[in-house]
Amino acid sequence: GRLPAGDDEVVRLAVALTDPVVRDRSMKLCLGETADAAERLWQALTRLTPAPEVAEPATLAAVSAYLRGDGALAGIALERAEEAWPGHNLSTLLRFVLAQGVPPSRLSEFLADAVRDAELTLADDEPAQEPA
Repeated sequence: GRLPAGDDEVVRLAVALTDPVVRDRSMKLCLGETADAAERLWQALTRLTPAPEVAEPATLAAVSAYLRGDGALAGIALERAEEAWPGHNLSTLLRFVLAQGVPPSRLSEFLADAVRDAELTLADDEPAQEPA
């Protein structure tokens, strides 16, 4: 996949990720075949997005790095998120997970559950379609 092409696209993506449901659903990209491309996107957005909104892609970059076993890079991305937005919910939760030594496989299971919850929330929020 391609990376954001300009400031307008970066802003749109960063603003979209501030919606917790969108952000949680985006975590699905950190799992499976899309993980490498997702990590490149989160890293690019982390470089290009100003504070405080950078906390969202930086936390997703931390998740991606941790899932593939790079705890050092996950820690760096998490520090960026925490500096940009002290008390940010997802980065605080991820900091706790890392401090507890939760293995990446367990985090992957937790994220799959969070993604399912986000998708159910989106489905519940969609208006019912009238038959044609």
